[in-house]
Amino acid sequence: MVEVESSYKPTTPSLDIIVNRELASDLGVSMYQIAATTRALIGGEPAGQWEGPDGENHQVMLRLPRDQRTGIADLDRIYVASYSFNADATPRMVPLRQVAEFRPAVIERQIERRNLQRQVQVSAGITKDVKAGEVSVQLKEALKDLALPPGYRIEFGGETQDMQESIMHAAAALGLALIFIYLILASQVGSYLQPIAIMA
Repeated sequence: MVEVESSYKPTTPSLDIIVNRELASDLGVSMYQIAATTRALIGGEPAGQWEGPDGENHQVMLRLPRDQRTGIADLDRIYVASYSFNADATPRMVPLRQVAEFRPAVIERQIERRNLQRQVQVSAGITKDVKAGEVSVQLKEALKDLALPPGYRIEFGGETQDMQESIMHAAAALGLALIFIYLILASQVGSYLQPIAIMA
């Protein structure tokens, strides 16, 4: 087999923000406000367009400078506006650290699904001097002793699946043909056993 490729992509480091909902509610901070604030300051929020000297339009993103959004320590400096107000009628600002904790995590870059189940697809081509059926048999033999964790299984697709489906359809057609031939012979000779001898 040649050009073996896998759809699996390594995980990416991420940061989970775990919000204490009860405490946030007591302080007048909503989940929406936390999400909107962190998304704008860390990920960026579109603030319009700017036409450069070259006449090209550029998207303007509003977010923290790069050196202020590099790690967990930077999140300690983020404040979220609450629904309660100060004496001067400005929203009371609550430190994000006060209503949430930050945990390092990893996320999948890409999740593929088939029939509502996750899958990793491994594909390959075959050289000109071999047949797909031969490669399929050798591959099944090689994977026969592979111990998979619970919940995992291997399914064949592509040309191998097409060949298996063709064989199944051909077998079904042959079975139906034999049944129809037997019925026709039985009706012609008026016997249930003689058609079997004729067909044999």
